[in-house]
Amino acid sequence: MVKSSSPTSRSTVVATVLTVLSAIILVLRGVLGLNASYLEFLFQVSFLVLAGYSIHSNPSNVRLRVVGAVSLGTIALLLITIPLYGEATVAP
Repeated sequence: MVKSSSPTSRSTVVATVLTVLSAIILVLRGVLGLNASYLEFLFQVSFLVLAGYSIHSNPSNVRLRVVGAVSLGTIALLLITIPLYGEATVAP
């Protein structure tokens, strides 16, 4: 995303903030409980939206194909992690 815009652009700053918040949630997962999972899910969807915005604002064929492949992979990982988080919160 940094290559498609300058390091100080709004989308790069938002991606950096989301990454830092995600790292903080990783550390505080035990304190936040299930809410941490919801926030992490929101951050992952936000990354997809932000990547789509970055590609839309500066398109190229290679970028479009890569974002499509990465988006499918991200959605597949989300579908896997939702049951895992569910099992972790239900287990004694």
